[in-house]
Amino acid sequence: MSQPKPAMCNFIPDVDVLKKAAMAHGFSGVDWTFKPEDLPTNGLDESRLLGKISRLHPLEVHRAFKGIDFGDADEAGASAAMETHRKVCRMVSRLEDRFMTVHLGLGSRSTGELSWERGIEAMTELVEYADDFGICLCLENPASGWSSPPELFEKLIRKSRAGVTLDITMPA
Repeated sequence: MSQPKPAMCNFIPDVDVLKKAAMAHGFSGVDWTFKPEDLPTNGLDESRLLGKISRLHPLEVHRAFKGIDFGDADEAGASAAMETHRKVCRMVSRLEDRFMTVHLGLGSRSTGELSWERGIEAMTELVEYADDFGICLCLENPASGWSSPPELFEKLIRKSRAGVTLDITMPA
């Protein structure tokens, strides 16, 4: 079993400053959060984004997503979210990175917006898809949502065989 590695959020827009800050404070990686509107729509934009992220080397880069959920109760929304996650798996493999972090049920206003069965099925499928690219897909335990309560988090991990990203918030 590998040792935990702390990662810093990508809240600093300048990648070189972000890398310097992360390394100066002893972080092993960066938690890079994608928003749907930030995802590349063509090969040139994808190459630019990958070039930007690759400048963080030798830090590990963990991926997370905001505003999309493959456990969406709406079949079209869940399908679109899965395609986005698959696209990012392919991008991550081009960087030769080994980890990608996802959320399930984060940001939903109610559990009625989500499908437990679809979420587990999609998570399991995505774990296998990422594995084909040599990527360990990890589920994070945010402060709210399905993967927040420890008993649900454990069940999601066990059923999907996902890796784990622990979100530990330090008091100010």
